[in-house]
Amino acid sequence: MAVAYPTGSVLIFRTDYSDSDAEWRQLIDVVTELTRGESDFTFVDDRAFEGADRGFLARLAKDSGGDYNDFAYVADCRTLSSPEYPILVVDLLAGEDSAELAELRVIPRMLSSVVDNLLIANLDPEDFIDASDDDGVLRGI
Repeated sequence: MAVAYPTGSVLIFRTDYSDSDAEWRQLIDVVTELTRGESDFTFVDDRAFEGADRGFLARLAKDSGGDYNDFAYVADCRTLSSPEYPILVVDLLAGEDSAELAELRVIPRMLSSVVDNLLIANLDPEDFIDASDDDGVLRGI
């Protein structure tokens, strides 16, 4: 079966299945509670995305031919193993060479702000990277 790029407003992909579902469910609860409808999130829990990297998500989005956002949000091993749940932001337009880009992670409390500013191109990923802490996580601006 071919993997299709899912539909939804703001996609948060689960790419790590090394632990129980408890952390994934907790992340969903935290994001839902902290954003309270500020953005429309679709939580993608499909093992077809297990281990998916930036390049894979970018290729899949491009090949889908459908509508997709310019960014995907990823709950990977680092996200699900940290009490802060730092979600990886993937620039889908950067394509397969996105590995050379600096990594941006955002805690759930800042997620709606990042999503909204990227959506309207008010700020670029680099603006958030510059505002991130030394560990690459955006905790505030």
